[in-house]
Amino acid sequence: MVETTIKFNYYTLDFTPLKGSRYQNTKDILNQVITYVTPRNLENKVHLIDRHKDRKDEAARELFINYAVIIPRSRRIKCSIALLRSGKPPMLKPKDEFRLVPLNAIDVGSLADVTHFYIDYSKEKVVLCVEYNYHGPRINDIEYYLRNVAKEVLNLSRKTSVQVFMDVPLDDVLENMANVLSFDIKIEPHKISKIQSDIKNRYFTGLNTFSSLVKPRFLKINALFQVQGGGGTTTLPRTVNSDANTFIKKIFSSIKFNHTDIDTFDNFYLEYETQDDEVKNINLLKGQKSFEITVDLNKMTTNTVWYETIEKEFTRFIDEL
Repeated sequence: MVETTIKFNYYTLDFTPLKGSRYQNTKDILNQVITYVTPRNLENKVHLIDRHKDRKDEAARELFINYAVIIPRSRRIKCSIALLRSGKPPMLKPKDEFRLVPLNAIDVGSLADVTHFYIDYSKEKVVLCVEYNYHGPRINDIEYYLRNVAKEVLNLSRKTSVQVFMDVPLDDVLENMANVLSFDIKIEPHKISKIQSDIKNRYFTGLNTFSSLVKPRFLKINALFQVQGGGGTTTLPRTVNSDANTFIKKIFSSIKFNHTDIDTFDNFYLEYETQDDEVKNINLLKGQKSFEITVDLNKMTTNTVWYETIEKEFTRFIDEL
Protein backbone atom coordinates (compact mmCIF):
# COMPACT_ATOMS: atom_id res chain seq x y z
CA MET A 1 0.00 0.00 0.00
CA VAL A 2 1.37 3.39 -1.05
CA GLU A 3 0.14 6.33 1.01
CA THR A 4 0.03 9.92 -0.20
CA THR A 5 -0.07 13.11 1.88
CA ILE A 6 -2.62 15.67 0.73
CA LYS A 7 -2.90 19.23 2.04
CA PHE A 8 -6.14 21.17 2.57
CA ASN A 9 -6.19 24.97 2.97
CA TYR A 10 -8.85 27.25 4.46
CA TYR A 11 -10.34 30.35 2.84
CA THR A 12 -13.26 32.71 3.35
CA LEU A 13 -15.77 33.38 0.59
CA ASP A 14 -17.74 36.58 0.13
CA PHE A 15 -20.16 37.73 -2.58
CA THR A 16 -21.02 41.43 -2.95
CA PRO A 17 -24.67 41.49 -4.11
CA LEU A 18 -26.08 43.68 -6.85
CA LYS A 19 -28.38 46.44 -5.69
CA GLY A 20 -31.99 45.48 -6.10
CA SER A 21 -31.30 41.74 -6.18
CA ARG A 22 -33.61 39.62 -4.05
CA TYR A 23 -30.52 37.82 -2.68
CA GLN A 24 -28.58 40.26 -0.49
CA ASN A 25 -26.09 38.11 1.41
CA THR A 26 -23.31 35.67 0.61
CA LYS A 27 -25.12 32.57 1.85
CA ASP A 28 -28.22 33.16 -0.29
CA ILE A 29 -26.13 33.85 -3.40
CA LEU A 30 -23.98 30.79 -2.70
CA ASN A 31 -27.09 28.62 -2.47
CA GLN A 32 -28.29 29.87 -5.85
CA VAL A 33 -24.89 29.32 -7.46
CA ILE A 34 -24.53 25.76 -6.15
CA THR A 35 -28.11 24.92 -7.08
CA TYR A 36 -27.46 26.11 -10.62
CA VAL A 37 -24.16 24.25 -11.18
CA THR A 38 -25.25 20.93 -9.67
CA PRO A 39 -25.05 18.42 -12.55
CA ARG A 40 -28.34 16.85 -11.51
CA ASN A 41 -30.12 20.19 -11.96
CA LEU A 42 -28.52 20.62 -15.38
CA GLU A 43 -30.02 17.32 -16.53
CA ASN A 44 -26.70 15.51 -16.03
CA LYS A 45 -24.83 18.13 -18.03
CA VAL A 46 -22.27 20.56 -16.59
CA HIS A 47 -21.59 24.29 -16.71
CA LEU A 48 -18.23 24.46 -18.51
CA ILE A 49 -16.09 27.60 -18.28
CA ASP A 50 -12.83 28.26 -20.15
CA ARG A 51 -10.85 30.53 -17.89
CA HIS A 52 -8.44 31.34 -20.74
CA LYS A 53 -11.06 32.07 -23.40
CA ASP A 54 -9.77 35.65 -23.86
CA ARG A 55 -6.09 34.64 -23.93
CA LYS A 56 -5.22 33.90 -27.55
CA ASP A 57 -1.70 32.60 -26.88
CA GLU A 58 -2.56 30.26 -23.99
CA ALA A 59 -4.02 26.78 -23.90
CA ALA A 60 -7.63 26.39 -22.80
CA ARG A 61 -8.28 26.00 -19.07
CA GLU A 62 -11.72 24.41 -19.04
CA LEU A 63 -13.37 23.98 -15.65
CA PHE A 64 -16.63 22.51 -14.45
CA ILE A 65 -18.23 21.48 -11.17
CA ASN A 66 -18.69 17.73 -11.51
CA TYR A 67 -20.17 17.12 -8.05
CA ALA A 68 -22.14 19.33 -5.64
CA VAL A 69 -24.32 18.22 -2.75
CA ILE A 70 -25.85 20.49 -0.11
CA ILE A 71 -26.13 19.03 3.42
CA PRO A 72 -28.86 21.21 5.05
CA ARG A 73 -28.54 19.64 8.53
CA SER A 74 -24.87 20.58 8.97
CA ARG A 75 -25.04 23.60 6.63
CA ARG A 76 -22.25 22.23 4.47
CA ILE A 77 -21.70 21.71 0.75
CA LYS A 78 -19.58 18.91 -0.69
CA CYS A 79 -18.05 19.77 -4.06
CA SER A 80 -15.44 18.77 -6.58
CA ILE A 81 -14.28 20.74 -9.60
CA ALA A 82 -12.62 19.28 -12.69
CA LEU A 83 -10.00 20.69 -15.04
CA LEU A 84 -9.83 19.18 -18.51
CA ARG A 85 -6.28 18.34 -19.55
CA SER A 86 -4.87 20.38 -22.44
CA GLY A 87 -1.56 20.59 -24.23
CA LYS A 88 0.66 17.61 -24.98
CA PRO A 89 -1.38 14.37 -24.74
CA PRO A 90 -0.11 11.82 -22.19
CA MET A 91 1.10 8.40 -23.29
CA LEU A 92 -0.53 5.09 -22.41
CA LYS A 93 1.19 1.68 -22.14
CA PRO A 94 -1.22 -1.04 -23.31
CA LYS A 95 -1.55 -4.07 -21.05
CA ASP A 96 1.07 -6.76 -21.69
CA GLU A 97 2.84 -4.61 -24.30
CA PHE A 98 5.97 -2.51 -23.96
CA ARG A 99 5.05 0.35 -26.23
CA LEU A 100 3.51 3.76 -25.73
CA VAL A 101 0.40 5.04 -27.44
CA PRO A 102 -0.77 8.70 -27.37
CA LEU A 103 -3.95 8.78 -25.33
CA ASN A 104 -5.72 10.91 -27.92
CA ALA A 105 -5.26 8.06 -30.40
CA ILE A 106 -7.69 6.00 -28.31
CA ASP A 107 -11.33 7.05 -28.22
CA VAL A 108 -11.73 7.24 -24.43
CA GLY A 109 -12.77 10.89 -24.03
CA SER A 110 -10.76 13.56 -22.19
CA LEU A 111 -8.56 13.37 -19.12
CA ALA A 112 -9.51 15.57 -16.18
CA ASP A 113 -7.83 16.48 -12.89
CA VAL A 114 -10.23 16.84 -9.95
CA THR A 115 -9.94 18.99 -6.83
CA HIS A 116 -12.20 18.36 -3.84
CA PHE A 117 -13.48 21.26 -1.77
CA TYR A 118 -16.02 21.76 0.97
CA ILE A 119 -18.02 24.79 2.07
CA ASP A 120 -19.34 25.54 5.56
CA TYR A 121 -21.97 28.26 5.94
CA SER A 122 -22.99 27.56 9.55
CA LYS A 123 -21.16 30.59 11.01
CA GLU A 124 -21.05 34.28 10.14
CA LYS A 125 -18.25 33.68 7.63
CA VAL A 126 -18.57 31.26 4.75
CA VAL A 127 -15.49 29.00 4.92
CA LEU A 128 -13.91 26.92 2.16
CA CYS A 129 -11.75 23.86 2.83
CA VAL A 130 -9.85 23.20 -0.42
CA GLU A 131 -7.59 20.35 -1.47
CA TYR A 132 -4.22 21.50 -2.80
CA ASN A 133 -3.86 19.78 -6.16
CA TYR A 134 -0.79 20.87 -8.10
CA HIS A 135 -2.06 19.50 -11.43
CA GLY A 136 -5.74 20.25 -10.88
CA PRO A 137 -7.91 23.31 -10.24
CA ARG A 138 -6.56 25.76 -7.65
CA ILE A 139 -8.36 28.18 -5.35
CA ASN A 140 -8.16 30.96 -7.95
CA ASP A 141 -9.91 28.62 -10.42
CA ILE A 142 -12.68 27.98 -7.88
CA GLU A 143 -13.04 31.72 -7.22
CA TYR A 144 -13.18 32.44 -10.96
CA TYR A 145 -15.81 29.74 -11.52
CA LEU A 146 -18.08 30.90 -8.68
CA ARG A 147 -17.66 34.54 -9.72
CA ASN A 148 -18.55 33.74 -13.33
CA VAL A 149 -21.75 31.95 -12.37
CA ALA A 150 -22.82 34.52 -9.76
CA LYS A 151 -22.12 37.55 -11.96
CA GLU A 152 -22.27 36.55 -15.62
CA VAL A 153 -24.86 33.76 -15.52
CA LEU A 154 -27.21 34.50 -12.61
CA ASN A 155 -26.60 38.26 -12.38
CA LEU A 156 -26.66 38.17 -8.58
CA SER A 157 -23.34 39.72 -7.53
CA ARG A 158 -20.88 42.36 -8.70
CA LYS A 159 -17.85 40.99 -6.87
CA THR A 160 -16.56 37.69 -5.48
CA SER A 161 -13.76 37.61 -2.93
CA VAL A 162 -11.84 34.62 -1.59
CA GLN A 163 -9.21 35.21 1.11
CA VAL A 164 -6.74 32.81 2.69
CA PHE A 165 -6.90 32.11 6.43
CA MET A 166 -3.62 33.11 8.13
CA ASP A 167 -2.36 33.09 11.75
CA VAL A 168 -1.55 36.76 11.10
CA PRO A 169 -4.16 38.13 8.67
CA LEU A 170 -2.64 39.64 5.54
CA ASP A 171 -4.79 42.72 6.11
CA ASP A 172 -2.93 43.36 9.37
CA VAL A 173 0.42 43.31 7.59
CA LEU A 174 -0.79 45.50 4.72
CA GLU A 175 -2.36 48.07 7.06
CA ASN A 176 0.34 48.20 9.75
CA MET A 177 3.62 47.64 7.91
CA ALA A 178 5.77 50.77 7.99
CA ASN A 179 9.11 49.42 6.77
CA VAL A 180 10.45 46.13 5.39
CA LEU A 181 13.44 44.90 7.38
CA SER A 182 14.16 41.65 5.56
CA PHE A 183 12.57 38.92 3.49
CA ASP A 184 13.55 35.41 2.48
CA ILE A 185 11.94 33.86 -0.61
CA LYS A 186 12.46 30.37 -2.00
CA ILE A 187 10.84 29.25 -5.26
CA GLU A 188 11.24 26.63 -7.98
CA PRO A 189 12.07 28.39 -11.28
CA HIS A 190 9.14 26.86 -13.20
CA LYS A 191 6.70 28.30 -10.64
CA ILE A 192 7.68 31.91 -11.42
CA SER A 193 5.19 31.77 -14.30
CA LYS A 194 2.38 31.35 -11.74
CA ILE A 195 3.03 34.77 -10.16
CA GLN A 196 0.62 37.54 -11.18
CA SER A 197 1.90 38.76 -14.55
CA ASP A 198 2.55 42.44 -13.76
CA ILE A 199 4.47 41.52 -10.59
CA LYS A 200 6.37 38.75 -12.38
CA ASN A 201 7.36 41.06 -15.24
CA ARG A 202 8.52 43.85 -12.93
CA TYR A 203 10.40 41.89 -10.26
CA PHE A 204 11.17 38.37 -11.51
CA THR A 205 12.27 38.75 -15.15
CA GLY A 206 15.97 38.64 -14.21
CA LEU A 207 15.48 35.47 -12.19
CA ASN A 208 13.76 33.83 -15.15
CA THR A 209 16.70 34.66 -17.39
CA PHE A 210 19.20 33.42 -14.80
CA SER A 211 17.26 30.16 -14.38
CA SER A 212 17.21 29.46 -18.11
CA LEU A 213 21.00 29.85 -18.21
CA VAL A 214 22.13 27.82 -15.18
CA LYS A 215 19.02 25.69 -14.50
CA PRO A 216 18.95 25.59 -10.68
CA ARG A 217 16.42 23.43 -8.87
CA PHE A 218 15.49 26.27 -6.50
CA LEU A 219 16.05 30.02 -6.35
CA LYS A 220 16.44 31.84 -3.04
CA ILE A 221 16.30 35.58 -2.40
CA ASN A 222 17.54 36.76 0.99
CA ALA A 223 17.15 40.55 1.21
CA LEU A 224 18.38 42.43 4.29
CA PHE A 225 17.67 46.09 4.96
CA GLN A 226 18.95 46.24 8.53
CA VAL A 227 22.45 47.36 9.46
CA GLN A 228 24.63 44.84 11.27
CA GLY A 229 26.66 46.50 14.01
CA GLY A 230 29.54 45.31 16.18
CA GLY A 231 28.99 42.46 18.63
CA GLY A 232 26.16 41.03 16.55
CA THR A 233 23.80 43.94 17.19
CA THR A 234 21.27 44.99 14.57
CA THR A 235 20.33 48.59 13.84
CA LEU A 236 17.00 49.36 12.22
CA PRO A 237 17.09 51.41 9.01
CA ARG A 238 16.87 55.17 9.52
CA THR A 239 14.82 55.72 6.38
CA VAL A 240 11.79 53.98 4.92
CA ASN A 241 12.57 51.67 2.00
CA SER A 242 9.56 52.59 -0.13
CA ASP A 243 10.58 50.32 -3.03
CA ALA A 244 10.77 47.23 -0.80
CA ASN A 245 7.50 48.22 0.86
CA THR A 246 5.83 48.50 -2.56
CA PHE A 247 7.09 45.06 -3.60
CA ILE A 248 5.81 43.36 -0.45
CA LYS A 249 2.46 45.13 -0.58
CA LYS A 250 1.98 44.18 -4.22
CA ILE A 251 2.76 40.52 -3.72
CA PHE A 252 0.81 40.22 -0.44
CA SER A 253 -2.22 41.84 -2.09
CA SER A 254 -1.86 39.44 -5.02
CA ILE A 255 -1.90 36.49 -2.60
CA LYS A 256 -4.77 37.96 -0.59
CA PHE A 257 -6.99 38.23 -3.67
CA ASN A 258 -5.78 34.89 -5.11
CA HIS A 259 -4.09 36.36 -8.18
CA THR A 260 -1.00 34.48 -6.98
CA ASP A 261 -1.31 31.11 -5.25
CA ILE A 262 0.48 31.08 -1.90
CA ASP A 263 1.82 27.60 -2.70
CA THR A 264 3.74 29.06 -5.63
CA PHE A 265 6.49 29.70 -3.08
CA ASP A 266 8.43 27.08 -1.13
CA ASN A 267 9.23 29.67 1.54
CA PHE A 268 8.27 33.31 2.11
CA TYR A 269 9.42 34.89 5.38
CA LEU A 270 9.04 38.60 6.07
CA GLU A 271 10.34 40.73 8.94
CA TYR A 272 8.95 44.25 9.17
CA GLU A 273 8.53 47.28 11.39
CA THR A 274 5.00 48.42 12.25
CA GLN A 275 3.56 51.92 12.51
CA ASP A 276 4.08 51.60 16.30
CA ASP A 277 7.81 50.79 15.87
CA GLU A 278 7.32 47.12 16.74
CA VAL A 279 9.36 44.50 14.89
CA LYS A 280 7.16 41.64 13.65
CA ASN A 281 7.48 38.73 11.26
CA ILE A 282 5.27 36.45 9.22
CA ASN A 283 5.94 33.16 7.47
CA LEU A 284 3.36 32.88 4.72
CA LEU A 285 3.51 29.12 4.28
CA LYS A 286 3.80 28.13 7.93
CA GLY A 287 1.26 30.77 8.92
CA GLN A 288 -1.40 29.52 6.55
CA LYS A 289 -4.32 27.70 8.17
CA SER A 290 -4.24 24.18 6.79
CA PHE A 291 -4.06 20.48 7.62
CA GLU A 292 -2.85 17.30 5.97
CA ILE A 293 -4.27 13.83 5.51
CA THR A 294 -2.33 10.69 4.58
CA VAL A 295 -4.35 8.25 2.52
CA ASP A 296 -4.19 5.36 0.08
CA LEU A 297 -5.52 7.02 -3.09
CA ASN A 298 -6.71 3.65 -4.38
CA LYS A 299 -9.29 3.65 -1.57
CA MET A 300 -10.44 7.27 -2.14
CA THR A 301 -12.95 6.18 -4.73
CA THR A 302 -16.02 8.29 -3.87
CA ASN A 303 -16.80 11.85 -2.81
CA THR A 304 -18.33 10.45 0.38
CA VAL A 305 -15.03 8.80 1.35
CA TRP A 306 -13.17 12.03 0.71
CA TYR A 307 -15.58 14.02 2.89
CA GLU A 308 -15.55 11.51 5.74
CA THR A 309 -11.76 11.66 5.75
CA ILE A 310 -11.61 15.44 6.29
CA GLU A 311 -14.90 15.98 8.17
CA LYS A 312 -13.53 15.76 11.72
CA GLU A 313 -10.69 18.22 11.12
CA PHE A 314 -12.94 20.61 9.20
CA THR A 315 -15.49 20.56 12.04
CA ARG A 316 -12.77 21.23 14.61
CA PHE A 317 -11.62 24.29 12.67
CA ILE A 318 -15.16 25.67 12.30
CA ASP A 319 -15.92 25.12 15.99
CA GLU A 320 -12.85 27.17 16.95
CA LEU A 321 -13.83 30.20 14.87
